[in-house]
Amino acid sequence: WLLAQLPVAAILGDRLYPLVLPQSGQLPAATYQRAGADIEYDLDGPAGLERPLVQIDCWGSSFADARGLAGAIRDALHGYAGPMGDVTVQRIIIEREADEYEAETQLYRCGADYRISVST
Repeated sequence: WLLAQLPVAAILGDRLYPLVLPQSGQLPAATYQRAGADIEYDLDGPAGLERPLVQIDCWGSSFADARGLAGAIRDALHGYAGPMGDVTVQRIIIEREADEYEAETQLYRCGADYRISVST
């Protein structure tokens, strides 16, 4: 879904990877991972609402590249409600954002944790 959003695709292309950024990959790029999930329950069991927390890190050789990609992803996700693949998203909110420089890799990273409320 994210790669189908034109402003994101214009910057990211298909460089969206689960968990690990390839060492020889082109930049800017993004990684994602499921960082946790809340499942709503009522007296009868699961109430049909899950709230996964998805961490997306945007990587660049310059801070401007990493921040530009993070901004495009933020614009696409924050506040979104509607269909996403085979699920219905009730809403997406940002829980945390952080910017870092990793001296070992000499890459800039702009990350955000997105809480996604999904009807199951």
